[in-house]
Amino acid sequence: MDEIFAAYLAGLIDGEGSIQINPNGGKKARYHHWTLTVQISSSANGYLQQLRQDAGLGGSLTSWQSKVWVKRRSYNWRFYGASADGLLRLCLPYLRLKRPQAEVALQFRDECCHFHGGRWNMMPTELLLARRSFAMRMRELNASDKKSGAGKGAGVHASSNYLNVR
Repeated sequence: MDEIFAAYLAGLIDGEGSIQINPNGGKKARYHHWTLTVQISSSANGYLQQLRQDAGLGGSLTSWQSKVWVKRRSYNWRFYGASADGLLRLCLPYLRLKRPQAEVALQFRDECCHFHGGRWNMMPTELLLARRSFAMRMRELNASDKKSGAGKGAGVHASSNYLNVR
């Protein structure tokens, strides 16, 4: 994949995407499976299908009907685990707004995703706490984006590398 397409995908992640670390499993389970998820959303299904085909990165396409916008259907291109890791590593040099989330996500993958104990092999407490810590840092970063209006027309602040656009 060329750099221009990687930069384009990074722009989609910055503007229409999300990066999350979420637990799977029961709330009291010590063997939580924590998943890195990267999602790009659009109201144009054909657009995401074409991007997926052009990128050759895989991921899954899903759709859902909004309860608020009854006449509008939304489509999501989702990446999980290793494929999310690969996408973020590819786009990291070009991410602007979601770069801090991407860095936390990649650090999470590097430090916390080596344990595959299965159902009966309980996760060490230290690793469980580390995974929770990464998930909490990601939630804080995502919450600060919502408060600052990042991704909702707030624009990019002054930097030596690009314009201050409002």
